Amino acid sequence: MSQEVKKKLEEYQDFLENTLKVDLKEIEGKLNATANELEKWIKLKNFTSKILPSYRDNVKFDLNVYNRIVEMEECEMFVRATVEDFNKVYIDIGCNCLLQMDLEEATKYASIRIRVIEKKIVHYSELAVKVKVNIKVVLLAIQQLDPLLNLKLK
Repeated sequence: MSQEVKKKLEEYQDFLENTLKVDLKEIEGKLNATANELEKWIKLKNFTSKILPSYRDNVKFDLNVYNRIVEMEECEMFVRATVEDFNKVYIDIGCNCLLQMDLEEATKYASIRIRVIEKKIVHYSELAVKVKVNIKVVLLAIQQLDPLLNLKLK
């Protein structure tokens, strides 16, 4: 094998390992983080959707069960409580800023955020597919340059 072919093989392998695979890991990390964010907004929407019809019918809530009231990154605190008024909730709209909303507003806001996040997930999924295609192209180029590698890959 000539020096030019060896040099080209090294360049392709370097590009594959140091660029494409790193990009794919970053995109997959962002995709996972976005999926976790989507899950939180879906939970909020489900919660407000279930409470809203009962609140409109003036049903009195007496929740003498353990309710999750504080949720920090990976630490959850549970307390026994009775909730008197479900009409207002506080929503974290980003940058640790809480905004008071009634149940209808919170449901609508959660729906909007869910749509935006779903678009982000589609975008990241498309990026991941493009990077995977590029990885496949580079692997095929390496395979064509190195005949000994052709035997190993089959």
